[in-house]
Amino acid sequence: MMNLTKKYQIFLLSIIYFFYKEIHSSIIDRINIIKIFFFTNSKKNIFFQNFLKSNSNLFKDLNCGKKKNSILVDTVMGHPGYICTQLIIAKFIQKITGDNIVILNRKKKFINNKCW
Repeated sequence: MMNLTKKYQIFLLSIIYFFYKEIHSSIIDRINIIKIFFFTNSKKNIFFQNFLKSNSNLFKDLNCGKKKNSILVDTVMGHPGYICTQLIIAKFIQKITGDNIVILNRKKKFINNKCW
């Protein structure tokens, strides 16, 4: 049987270890955020800048009626089960909110001529 001081030592060591891990992970997270911030804003990454431009152009062209809100359904995955569940969830959300459904297909173009 362990004496009381030994139990306190183990307890304090476990608390110190817990806080060490938390502080260490928060420092690593902040370092990663800073790296990502400077990486995405640098002009050295041409591919990322082109990706941002193409996506911003694609989302500017999104026009589905006069409503401001739309439900974007991702059907890029080729699995039929995934597509069906995405469409069913979007339909239920449409019944609740009354927003339009816009489908993003595999060719990365919006299907917005039919606002379901």
